Amino acid sequence: MVGMALAPGGRVCFLDDSSRERAGERVVADQATPGVWRRLRDGSEHRVKVYYSPAGLAARLAELGWSVEIRETSPVACRDRSSDQ
Repeated sequence: MVGMALAPGGRVCFLDDSSRERAGERVVADQATPGVWRRLRDGSEHRVKVYYSPAGLAARLAELGWSVEIRETSPVACRDRSSDQ
């Protein structure tokens, strides 16, 4: 979807928590893609996040034809600059 919204040669940038944030999360590791469960104020729980390593995310995006550069910018953030080819 993102690639379809970009102009030719367009770029995408995102900031996200780094994988080091897992320590404070309830990780559901028994699935093909580990996720994080969070409880809402109403008591319901939802799987809201998937943690990827920078290398793992780069590989997944490369499979989709994206050229990516992902690096951790601080202990709690991950920065990405990517474009479709």
